[in-house]
Amino acid sequence: MRDVLRRFSMDDIATYEHWFSDGETARRVAAPDAVWRGHALHGPLCECWALDEEEILAAMLQAEWSDEQRRHAFVAVVVDPARRGRGLGTRILKAYLASVPGASVEARVEPDNLPSLALVRRCGFRSFLEVVGQDGLLPFLHERARMP
Repeated sequence: MRDVLRRFSMDDIATYEHWFSDGETARRVAAPDAVWRGHALHGPLCECWALDEEEILAAMLQAEWSDEQRRHAFVAVVVDPARRGRGLGTRILKAYLASVPGASVEARVEPDNLPSLALVRRCGFRSFLEVVGQDGLLPFLHERARMP
């Protein structure tokens, strides 16, 4: 069965906010506030996608496009803490990559975030710098994109 992404919506906010009661989620991702909600739901260069499991939000992917031509996106994946370890991150990221075949896609991961490092590598991302950037993150580019 092929996963179908849907747009993350205002109806998902309460479920998503609840995920931040988990310490790991709260440590890794900025909690959604009014500014984030406006940007995520209505920003011209931002897209948020949802993956449901049993009709409940199970994973969310946020893509930030670098320009209006949508040639390069930065992505972040958040999985419901109660559903971690079940392949949902892989499923949402692979479904998203399939939906943007012509774009280069980049992910930036904290060096100690072993599940996220495994996720991006499993989905075909490769590190293009072996050092942590000034932002404290390791940059990864999806393999179909030309490495700098």
